[in-house]
Amino acid sequence: MSSLKPEQGLFIARTIANSINNDNLAIFIMSKCNSLFIRWLIPFVSEILRSEPNVVKLEGKFVVIGDIHGQFNDLLYILRATHQIEGLNLVFLGDYVDRGKNSIEVLILLLCLKVMHPKKFILLRGNHESIAMTQEHGFQNECNTKINKNIYEVFHECFFSFPLCAILNNCIMCIHGGISPHMSKINEIDEISRFCEVPEEGLLMDLLWSDPDPYICGFSPSVRGKTYMFGLDEVKKFLDNNGLKMIVRGHQVANEGYCYPFSPDQSLVTVFSASCYSSDYDNNAAYMSITDKGKINFVRIPLLRSQSRFSTNIPKR
Repeated sequence: MSSLKPEQGLFIARTIANSINNDNLAIFIMSKCNSLFIRWLIPFVSEILRSEPNVVKLEGKFVVIGDIHGQFNDLLYILRATHQIEGLNLVFLGDYVDRGKNSIEVLILLLCLKVMHPKKFILLRGNHESIAMTQEHGFQNECNTKINKNIYEVFHECFFSFPLCAILNNCIMCIHGGISPHMSKINEIDEISRFCEVPEEGLLMDLLWSDPDPYICGFSPSVRGKTYMFGLDEVKKFLDNNGLKMIVRGHQVANEGYCYPFSPDQSLVTVFSASCYSSDYDNNAAYMSITDKGKINFVRIPLLRSQSRFSTNIPKR
């Protein structure tokens, strides 16, 4: 099989990354995104991701973006509003794919941005960045339909490479799911061998799957499987043990795009960036901004129901 030369792959990645203001960007991406380019892009970007530690530590000003789930126009709105702000880093909490109809476009755009701006774009792993979830919830079928039946497995290397956690300004922890009874210190995350499918139980599973529950103390079994719900007491204990002030996570729909599950306490916030997530939800979407002085703000995304949940009409390549 022929392959792209590095300079050819980088040219395409740069072209996509520089086209955020293109009114037909989803169609443009798919016009460039054949199997040859994907087979170049995934190993190239995976090497960048694998060079990052499990816990990425950053200082500065940030926007934090929750679940996107294949909703390209929600992602595009956020990028157009933020990506050109000087000195701003973008931290994504995972769940780029599944359920929405444009998972390939979402993932390819983010990976091209990572290639071109590896320090500016931090892409964490969500529970949907796994073989089991993408086989069941739409991404595999989208690969089969838009590209071909052989390309889906190429993405596995990328799923296994995303880092798990980010610490912002030494005080805010970003994670997809939540905390775990198997962890008391942040450095325990660095001991995980992350380059694998998500196991059915254990610390890696919990980081991607656990949820807060305002009605319990301690940890309790979750309805999601062999993971946990956790109470405010455990959040406070974990933050105190690690000298942190706040946990920012995704993983759950928030009607206003963000919510404080333990309100009025603001030690933990859920951010969800896919509007009108499914036919069962008319939720808003939002992203979180953090200044270098530590001030927090939430920016709501206009409802994009008419666009977000439907695929662009792309011929199979």
